[in-house]
Amino acid sequence: MIGNKVISGIKLKELLSEKTNIQNSNKIVDEYFSDMETLGIFSINGKRRVIAMTFDEAMRIIDEFDDTLRILEEMK
Repeated sequence: MIGNKVISGIKLKELLSEKTNIQNSNKIVDEYFSDMETLGIFSINGKRRVIAMTFDEAMRIIDEFDDTLRILEEMK
């Protein structure tokens, strides 16, 4: 829901280290939050990271982002 607080990076990193065997999970979490903020899906409100758009809007943006990345990869 728009305006709801997003899980903290520290908590997400703890969960990943406890529940998965993912290598470099700290880097993955940092990149995830950076990408979500860059795409406008999350925003910073004071010290809190909050949801900035609906799920459907976020999925549309992520799909378009993925399409753009594929096009750029194919151009190499």
